[in-house]
Amino acid sequence: DVLRCYYHTGARTSELTDALVKDLQVRTKKLVLKKHKRLHTLTMAVPRVITLNEEVFAILTRCCDGKQPDDAIFTQNNGSPWNKDSVDERFRKVRELAGVREHITIYDFRHLWISEALMAGVDVFTVAKMAGTSVLMIEKTYGHLRGTHLEEAQQCLDRDRQKVG
Repeated sequence: DVLRCYYHTGARTSELTDALVKDLQVRTKKLVLKKHKRLHTLTMAVPRVITLNEEVFAILTRCCDGKQPDDAIFTQNNGSPWNKDSVDERFRKVRELAGVREHITIYDFRHLWISEALMAGVDVFTVAKMAGTSVLMIEKTYGHLRGTHLEEAQQCLDRDRQKVG
């Protein structure tokens, strides 16, 4: 369940392990994290809002069932909450059992999510907002994935101008 959530949200490892039941907004199907990496770098404390697809919403709803608002959403079989280190350790074991390369990490799900969003044509501002990071970081790290975006932008502008005359 945790890995599916990382895959579908682009969340940082600590964001999902720190998520509390009260962070799940059932009505809007969003995860609103008041505790996140960029909180201390922002001039105004803004929560990180993660829009959930149906699969992740169902997983989070199931994981929250019967828990108190201040409980962690994701807990281990023994009832203790996951943390970054315990998730990384479990992922390492799963990776070894599956025979997956050693350098693949949980954080790579975030890279995959951002890469797929950009390659699908989601604009860089929206990707940055959804990923809880800056446009500058997205451009610097993932700009090469946008390929012919400048040419495509010029073609859109030309088409629009031709309509106007």
